[in-house]
Amino acid sequence: MTTQVERSSATREKTIAATVECLIELGYHGATIAAVAERAGISRGAVSHQYPDKSRLVVDVIEEIARRRLTEALGALGSLPGSRRVEVGLEQLWSEFKKPIFLAALELYVGARHDPQLHPRVVKLEWDIDEAIRELIRSMAGPVTDPDA
Repeated sequence: MTTQVERSSATREKTIAATVECLIELGYHGATIAAVAERAGISRGAVSHQYPDKSRLVVDVIEEIARRRLTEALGALGSLPGSRRVEVGLEQLWSEFKKPIFLAALELYVGARHDPQLHPRVVKLEWDIDEAIRELIRSMAGPVTDPDA
């Protein structure tokens, strides 16, 4: 028997996957809550319960995936020696630009151009992603030691 937390988590994962697919295939304007719910095989109410409006849905999904990718990348760098950290970190950064989530994010950015509700959320999202990339780069460099110490 599954718990409520497990059902909620499963619904969230279906929603995330369906949102990315809708953004890629239908663009921002076609990635409606109804389209995401249909693609995920869940009710519109289930999506609306977690994401009250479309802009919150798409921004939260892109943000969640970016957070997960950063956690994975930082974990992969954790115990590597310095020169390997740089190599692996750069490979991880480059690979992100080849994944479907990057195309979904581009659709979000295009949609934000003329949507006054979405635009400030995307600006903040982009700032957060930029900071995450900077954190990854700092991790690639490893700990900074004081030469005078």
